[in-house]
Amino acid sequence: FKRIAEKKIEEVTKVPVEVEEAKLGDIEEKISLTGDIKPYSQVTVYSKVSGEVKKLNVDIGDKVKKGDLIAKIEDSRITLQVERLEASLESAEINLKNLKKDYERIKNLFEKNAISQQKMDNIGTAYRSAKAKMKELKATLALAEIQLQDATITAPIDGIIAKRFIDKGEIIIPSTMMKNAPIVTIVDMDVVKVISNVSEKDIAKIKVGQKVKLKVDTYPEKIFSGRISKISPVLDPLSRTALIEVEIPNTEYFLKPGMFAKVEIIIKKHKDVIKIRKEAILNGKEVFIVKGKKAYLRNITQGIKEGEWVEIVSGLKKGEKVVIRGQDFLKDGVKVRVTEE
Repeated sequence: FKRIAEKKIEEVTKVPVEVEEAKLGDIEEKISLTGDIKPYSQVTVYSKVSGEVKKLNVDIGDKVKKGDLIAKIEDSRITLQVERLEASLESAEINLKNLKKDYERIKNLFEKNAISQQKMDNIGTAYRSAKAKMKELKATLALAEIQLQDATITAPIDGIIAKRFIDKGEIIIPSTMMKNAPIVTIVDMDVVKVISNVSEKDIAKIKVGQKVKLKVDTYPEKIFSGRISKISPVLDPLSRTALIEVEIPNTEYFLKPGMFAKVEIIIKKHKDVIKIRKEAILNGKEVFIVKGKKAYLRNITQGIKEGEWVEIVSGLKKGEKVVIRGQDFLKDGVKVRVTEE
């Protein structure tokens, strides 16, 4: 009975600890950021001419290519104006051609002293006036032709119609042709971007082209890959952060502008290394391992960190039992009792 009692006392006096084997695996050092997803580009299209919307060729969700027809504004008046100006220009060209002949004939006579200075001045004035009229008519016609082209509204970029602001038959008047009367908004979502801020201490760790991982709450199990596309050359003096832009391919349109994104920038990645939980480490350089029924203090060298995991560069081997709870009560060589979590 005495031996049994002594054994029980010994068990009770052993320090209870929880252990976990040192694992072999991959570990990454990364910077975690957040931001809102934005389209790669977004354009709101407005009408440059007034008139009735005779044709509306798109609706929300439609895909468009650059140059595709968006809407057609009634252009009969502009067409008539163009035709009138073309006729006026044709008449002015004939008039100028005749005046040029008269000018050259009278100039020849003037050089032979056959006519007066007054007649020479008069034909010169008429000829110059006709040329100025021609120039004015050409400019007016060019403006009318631009207006005629503007009555056909086309997509300025490839993308998807995100918003439609008008209906067929609506009248666009000069007072509504400003930015308070848009036609549609087009977004390019084949690639999306996230704009975020990187702290001063981390800015030297990143570079354009660096790979990133992105997650959104809508698809918690899905990881999207992208890259850093831009880094601001200056820091905000108040926040001590620099703006960065991350681009993510989005050909399947899983990512929607407005979603909240969690971004991880991969700084380093080490494969097949020894790693343990950070809670096992004391003073940044020591751990206890359990061999037999005793705990032994071991000096270690840390590598990179990822969440709760720390790479161990030296001091541990794969499979060694590392104390992760109870180590604060241990001394080198003390007897321990391994408990279940």
